[in-house]
Amino acid sequence: MAGDSSKINGTRQVSSTLQSYLFLYNASMAIAYLVVFAKLVSPLFSSSFAQLYTTTAYADVGWLLNSIFAFALLEVLHGVCGWTGTPLLVGLLQQGGRFTILHIVIGKVLEVHDSPTVFWLFLVWSAIELVRYPFYLLSIINACPRFWVRLRYNLPLVLFPLGLFFEAKILYESLPFIREHKLYAFPMPNVLNFSFDFFTFGTFVLWMYPLISIFMFSSAFALRKRKLVPRADIKRD
Repeated sequence: MAGDSSKINGTRQVSSTLQSYLFLYNASMAIAYLVVFAKLVSPLFSSSFAQLYTTTAYADVGWLLNSIFAFALLEVLHGVCGWTGTPLLVGLLQQGGRFTILHIVIGKVLEVHDSPTVFWLFLVWSAIELVRYPFYLLSIINACPRFWVRLRYNLPLVLFPLGLFFEAKILYESLPFIREHKLYAFPMPNVLNFSFDFFTFGTFVLWMYPLISIFMFSSAFALRKRKLVPRADIKRD
């Protein structure tokens, strides 16, 4: 019995530690995205919405988003370990895709730093996460109100397509400069006997965005149906 009791207490301790970790992680991410959102919209308020976007979004919050996205890669690990319900492919496409667009594309192509597309992309990203992370946070302590649950599963149906559109648009704007500066190009011959052209790869990814969008939207819609539609209705369908 002593051994069984020890095992139970150890399991509870692990569960409590994991819950505390996930609580702190989601709280930190929610606060970080709130700062990003505030930095993006505050210039609009100060100018009385004389214009609906800024051209300094990357300079204002790019450094912060780079840090956030680096930490957000942990969410792929969370899913693999079974700590969250995020499917591996969805996590890789969402977090890996965002990190690539921000760090590898926008971060290296100086000519698009002042593009209005960057502002709208950052705004959509932060709006999505300002709902998602507080939802996770409140769910951990069983205090999430019903209206926030509905917001969590309905908002992505609007914002995911917008986010993917702006990701594709900034990639499209960056491709000519990627080709001009030969960014991430490794022509033959070389020591590794391997060639890679990021312009060609980026063009391929751009053509794949419609399929990626369909997959991400379908995943979001299926998740909404599982979480919000009563089981009896699902059976009748």
